Amino acid sequence: MSDQQNYLAAIEAEEARLRAQRAQIDARLVKLAKFKELAIELGITLDLGASQQPLKDDLASASGPKPEEPASAYKPNFTMETEEKAPESEKKVAFDGTFSGLIAAYRTHKDSPYHKLKHSVRRNYDQAINRLDKEVGSEMVASWNAARVQEMHDTSWAADGKVSMGHSMLAKLRLLLSFGSVVLDSDACTRLSTIIGNMRFPPPPPRKEILTYQHARAIRATAHTQFNWPSIALAQALQFEIPKLRQVDIIGEWVPLSEAGSDEINNGSEKWVGGLMWSDIDTENWILHRENPNARKGETGLIHTDLKRLSMVMEEINRIPPWRRSGPMVMCEYSGKPWTNNEFRRKWRIVADAAGLPSNIQMGDGARGTNKSQAKSIEVYGDSE
Repeated sequence: MSDQQNYLAAIEAEEARLRAQRAQIDARLVKLAKFKELAIELGITLDLGASQQPLKDDLASASGPKPEEPASAYKPNFTMETEEKAPESEKKVAFDGTFSGLIAAYRTHKDSPYHKLKHSVRRNYDQAINRLDKEVGSEMVASWNAARVQEMHDTSWAADGKVSMGHSMLAKLRLLLSFGSVVLDSDACTRLSTIIGNMRFPPPPPRKEILTYQHARAIRATAHTQFNWPSIALAQALQFEIPKLRQVDIIGEWVPLSEAGSDEINNGSEKWVGGLMWSDIDTENWILHRENPNARKGETGLIHTDLKRLSMVMEEINRIPPWRRSGPMVMCEYSGKPWTNNEFRRKWRIVADAAGLPSNIQMGDGARGTNKSQAKSIEVYGDSE
């Protein structure tokens, strides 16, 4: 084949590439037109400035060789041979347009916020995300509309009056769509996220149950006299009189060794993190110094509590010999290690039932009682440090 024939072949290849690029642009314009119609119909206000820019894929394809580069004309696969491959670590996770693909990308993409979640939070998210994957994983994100969202909410997620569950599932769906829109640059995720944002669903009803002072005393007494579980009594006293602390902030949690945090306390496959330690207490003045897990923006995130003014807590501490006051404060009587969350909740429920508490009362319900205002008065430094 002569040089002229090679050059003409290269020009024809370039023309074919440009025609393919034009087809991609035309297809995108059709999508944008449909999205515009939907936005007008639903009264959505959007900044489409980003949509007017060429797709990343279009830019990549436009960077091919020019026909005036004769060296390329002599290579049948010149585009492939001269293309630089991105390092494996920089490649995006493939998203095939389905909810399963979106979920897989959310869990594995290097820029996903999923990797920054605490272990307990990630475990909670996984329950809802796994359900989404099971129920609608094979469906295309682009195929969903307001009617489909409403149908899933009414017939599955919030069925039988489970308003709180419906709210939780919608929250996880919106989280996934936000990730798909921002990180994966998915038009389908942006569109569906906007649609859901303009829909209205009933909010979950607030819990009104209150664990009273009498309830807390009954649980402590029952834990000691009927079960010999002083750790349950101590944990109950701490959470009732320091309602800023959640159960997980008191008893801690077992997480994989790969999670952030010290692995000083471990069982070979997991480590214990996050719970109260005896070293958190200034035993000279009996002041508890602890990070506030619910600190708001602008606060230092520290609480300093005068334990001497907490009668329940001091009664439980005084039951514990000084030589045992080291390491985690709340330890399982059977294993000699900190409780697992599930086993602690199970044992607490056994004690609560034996103490005569209503079955709908939970350990953390004391935070809605009168002890909340009491707790504020016993913070000696508050969040000002």
